Parts: sequence; structure tokens; C-alpha cells
Amino acid sequence: MPSIEEEISATEQELLALQEELARAQAKIRQLMESEDPVQGIFFPQEIHEARQEKLRLVFDIQFRQGRIRRLRAG
Repeated sequence: MPSIEEEISATEQELLALQEELARAQAKIRQLMESEDPVQGIFFPQEIHEARQEKLRLVFDIQFRQGRIRRLRAG
């Protein structure tokens, strides 16, 4: 069974990976929205929706892991 410090360290690594993934998701949303051209009828509603859903999932996962770290530190 891993020690509390090992669990915290592993969770922090997961947190960093999720934060990087979140930054990529935000960049994708921004890129899709900037690529839309209403004049030419170019829209990406499905792709933007999916990217936003992924962003929300990542935000939840980040908050969950932050809470886990706080609980582990609190003992």
C-alpha cells in the first residue's frame, strides 16, 4: 500500500497532466470558434460542443484531484 506522500505525489502528477489537457481543450475551443465564418456559412457547433463537454469533464477531474490532495494532507 502506498504511503500518503506517494499518493499525494501521484495525484499531483495526474493533476498536472489534466491541467495540460485542459489547456489543449481550451485552445481547441478557441481555434474552432475563430475558424467559424458566418458569412461563408462555416460553423462547427458539434465540434465546439464536444470540446466544451471535454473541458467541463477536465475541470471536474481537476477539482476532484485537488480535493483528494487536500483530504490526504488533512489526514
